[in-house]
Amino acid sequence: AMGGMDADMMGHMPPEAMVGMDGPMMYMMPPEAMSGMDADMMGHMPPDCMCGMGPMHMEMCPPDAMGGMNADMMGGMPPYAMGGMDADMMGHMPPEAMAGMDASMMSYMPSEAMGGMNADMMSNMPPEAMVGMNADMMSNMPPEAASAWSDGGGGSPMDGMAPMGDPMGGQMADPMGGNPMGGDPMGGGDPMGGNPAFDGAMAAMDTAASANMAEGMDAANTAADADEGKVDAEPGGGDVV
Repeated sequence: AMGGMDADMMGHMPPEAMVGMDGPMMYMMPPEAMSGMDADMMGHMPPDCMCGMGPMHMEMCPPDAMGGMNADMMGGMPPYAMGGMDADMMGHMPPEAMAGMDASMMSYMPSEAMGGMNADMMSNMPPEAMVGMNADMMSNMPPEAASAWSDGGGGSPMDGMAPMGDPMGGQMADPMGGNPMGGDPMGGGDPMGGNPAFDGAMAAMDTAASANMAEGMDAANTAADADEGKVDAEPGGGDVV
């Protein structure tokens, strides 16, 4: 019966009626009927009915209807349905809905659709979804959308990295006035902060150095004793044994 729907009929449908939709009904609906949708109707649609969406359904959906999407609905959509997205539709999508994206869905997204992205949407996207990105998609993304990667947005590929302006992560911020290792190298402090492993290694080095010094002194004393046993045979200083 859904095959007989059109945009005008859809536009007159009470939003609450959309709760009764399921995947097969969505699949049988003519794509043109989706042009009667609005955000309120979309918001009442069960997430599991989105499995019946196709790229043509998505393409015919008014951009402002995307405002009713959420993460569960996005996650229930077949990846190939994303082929009907455009930048205007993306721009109307609630940022929270992007949490339902995955790499396969991203790979079906037209590059031009990325023009509707913003920083909030990017920060809500699961990190693993970025596997579906390509160079064309990246080049179509507004610069401000990429700011999610530098301002602590969720799922940032840059998380944990030191800022490029400070490659040492702040340790060398005061090269003349402080020790980045935490101690006072000229004032008798412990530069390693009392690390037991470091202390043990230093003790072993001290022991080895002492042993080498003692061995060297023994060798020097032996040479001196031998020199005392020599007889000065020539006035000019030549020694013979």
